[in-house]
Amino acid sequence: MADAADRASESIAEAADRASESVGDSASAAAPSAPGGETPAPYSAVSLLAILGFSLAVVYGAGLTVASLVALLQRTPLLIAWSLLIPAAAAAVCAAAHLRIRNSEGALSGLALTRWGLGISLILGLLYVAYFTATYLAVSAQAKAFADQWFDDLAHDRVAEAYLLTLPPPRPTVDDTLRTRLELDYNRGGSFVGNSSSATCNKAAPLPRSPTSALRPPRSTKRAITSI
Repeated sequence: MADAADRASESIAEAADRASESVGDSASAAAPSAPGGETPAPYSAVSLLAILGFSLAVVYGAGLTVASLVALLQRTPLLIAWSLLIPAAAAAVCAAAHLRIRNSEGALSGLALTRWGLGISLILGLLYVAYFTATYLAVSAQAKAFADQWFDDLAHDRVAEAYLLTLPPPRPTVDDTLRTRLELDYNRGGSFVGNSSSATCNKAAPLPRSPTSALRPPRSTKRAITSI
């Protein structure tokens, strides 16, 4: 009797094992699997800081490109020092987003955005710093040369030549009659073309009569000297 009971219990246990194995196989077959047999990765939200930093870098790049084209067409230097705050802010936001994503343990994504944002902001910012420095030094050197020439003309009693530098281009040619032509054109309040009824006047400051009255530099020269 005991042997029969043991055999019966063993057969029941084997049947239970086979039933559990069949249930497990059917469950694994019914469960969806990722392509290639890999386990699907958990969902992670894109970091808003990464989006913000990348957007700032792209906007600065687009704005700098448009401003450079406008300055090139107008032939004016692009000296906007405060604009460097934009790439600096973009780089700081991207760096903060990078650290936050790395410490989120997979809850946040967007590392590629932070790398691109850092690269764009740093490259464009450094390029503009180099351009700004070179342009500022060139303009300062030209302003210093202009001021030196102006004071040298006054020191050597070349009042007409010094006055000529204060006029906008195109300027009259320098010859022996320069003083006479300047006095005729500007000491009477302007340069008139045609008769008095239909005259056009190019107003300018009167030509000084003596070097001592011309020792006060013009406003443009003062601005150039102050910016050096």
